[in-house]
Amino acid sequence: MMKHGAAVVLLINACLVSALTGRISGTVVDEYGNPVPQVIVEAVPTNVELVRTMSKAITDANGWFVLRVDAGREPDGMRWDVYPSQPSSYFRWSLDNARTSGGYGQEVRLTPQVPDATVQLLLDLKVGLLKGQVTDALTGVPLRPKFELSWASHPIVAMRESTLSLYRISLPADIEITVQVTSPGYKQWSHPGTISVRSGQEITLDIQMESETTAALARPQTSRGGTN
Repeated sequence: MMKHGAAVVLLINACLVSALTGRISGTVVDEYGNPVPQVIVEAVPTNVELVRTMSKAITDANGWFVLRVDAGREPDGMRWDVYPSQPSSYFRWSLDNARTSGGYGQEVRLTPQVPDATVQLLLDLKVGLLKGQVTDALTGVPLRPKFELSWASHPIVAMRESTLSLYRISLPADIEITVQVTSPGYKQWSHPGTISVRSGQEITLDIQMESETTAALARPQTSRGGTN
């Protein structure tokens, strides 16, 4: 007859044997398919209620990474969300919201029967830079503006950013963007047409805003009296 302690040891050993270590490997590339080194890649389990474990790796000179993860104990295995952390020179501005972090992830399912998977992760567009100064059109006094930047093709997707008079704003490369600027006590300023920056390009846009008081004084006054 097997003793209780021996049965527990056998049960633990059986669980350890069934908990296979999986392997997720692949490359991280930019929008042109070029491998990107020194990118942090993370894997987070997606089919567990409480996340207690995750795996990280850094891509090598060829954009290659390897993650060691749990392949699961059940036939259905484990599902992992694998994604790159965007370097500062890349930008995320998705169509469903204006997030500017994270990367394009992929869900991978590993099982005890198939514990390995290979993926290719795509970084988002590189950024360009919009910079300049916002001032009073009449006096040249620096203002504190608030920018609203929208995709021209999807106006509902907008990023709002409050800045100092001297501003520097990262924009996704090769995307047509509309620009509107507001500041308390001033008329809204809108850029005619759209702005598009190339990857790594810097565009300078100095903005002069008209105060609401000046605009009111410039409007023609309507005579209230009758003609003589």
